[in-house]
Amino acid sequence: MSSMDPKKLFSETELVCHGPFPWEGELINEKSSGVYAVTAVRADKEPELVYIGRAKRLNKRLRQFRRHKYGNRAPHKGGEAILPLMDIGAELLIYYAPCEDYIEQERLLLARFEELTKRLPYGNKKRGDTPLLPTNNN
Repeated sequence: MSSMDPKKLFSETELVCHGPFPWEGELINEKSSGVYAVTAVRADKEPELVYIGRAKRLNKRLRQFRRHKYGNRAPHKGGEAILPLMDIGAELLIYYAPCEDYIEQERLLLARFEELTKRLPYGNKKRGDTPLLPTNNN
């Protein structure tokens, strides 16, 4: 995992970040499209950015993610790897940024994260729909 600050990551792609919001707290009412990040916080460690995602409607997608049960195909199979982190005492926090070009913004966030850490966030299995531009390492 990586202790990258989601607010800093969002600002590097010129997005206005909202959060943090507790995973099990108040629902997020933002109805526009956008991107979001989830961090895991454990008492003995720095917060870890564990997932980056996108949503056509942020409130609907985040509600689906929160109610997803590990092992089920729906409603949010893609990010389920982060759910067991709560079982080992991690508190999950959500950050989000509304934007119209949410598919491209997710790609940019994942690319920047990977550039800085040399890997994807813990819960991301792929880079989104849009292929990343080749780097000198590929």
